Amino acid sequence: MAEKTTEIVAFRYEPHSQIASKSNLKLMANMDPQTLSNLLPRDAPVKRLIGEIVQAASTNPMLLQCTQMSMVGALVNAAVTGLHIGGPMQQAAIVPRRIKGVMTACFEPMYKGFVSLAHKGGGLHGIQVGVIYANETYDVQLTRRPEPIYHKPMVTGDRGPVIGYYTVLTMKGGALQATFMRADEVKAIELRSKAASKGFSPWKSDPVEMGKKTVLKLALKVTPQATEMPELAYAIAADNESLGFDDIPEPGVRGNKILDSAGVETPQTAEDGQPLPAKFQ
Repeated sequence: MAEKTTEIVAFRYEPHSQIASKSNLKLMANMDPQTLSNLLPRDAPVKRLIGEIVQAASTNPMLLQCTQMSMVGALVNAAVTGLHIGGPMQQAAIVPRRIKGVMTACFEPMYKGFVSLAHKGGGLHGIQVGVIYANETYDVQLTRRPEPIYHKPMVTGDRGPVIGYYTVLTMKGGALQATFMRADEVKAIELRSKAASKGFSPWKSDPVEMGKKTVLKLALKVTPQATEMPELAYAIAADNESLGFDDIPEPGVRGNKILDSAGVETPQTAEDGQPLPAKFQ
């Protein structure tokens, strides 16, 4: 009696058609290997990523209305950055958005995804991100050493509204980079984001996390580590595209300083000693 074999069904890629079903999502793992090799980094964990997308579609069925082309694009973004898009280690999300009348799967790194990528770069010793509320004790002096931002969070009682977000990055050599943004400055960025006006928007569901992510992205963009790590720069670009703007501009930000071990501001240069390009200054 001949053994019964199971035929592996190849995924029929129709870029502008909807995903339509979770079965089609699973079949994406069986796309033509040559096609995938042209899109994804070598050794990309395709089956794991597909599994995470299937899990995401179970939670948010609207993903099945997205085009196959946008879902493959989200898969590519996840593979290039190396971020998990589901499960207990989730570091990014696939968000369905209607763009120019078409349901589109958008890859959106989370705050902790940026933290993970920043640590992988190897140039940072520590990353501190905080939220300041009106009734808390705080003092912001970006050129002060060793505490450019003093913040004493309230453990109990009414903290009041959010008034600011900050990051303090500690470099391997001991230099500090402190960045502070007022809440209204983050709000101004939110208003420039096309995603803020959509039915589902992280600006509405998770405003504090979005504020933390915004100030962290700004801090990372002006560090030499970001210019030296393609995955981090790629994640920032993908996030900005998903949120509906090309880049987060510098004007209006309260400060972004790099201090050496003596508390003196240092020029912003790349590791080879050359000045950073104007876009990173």
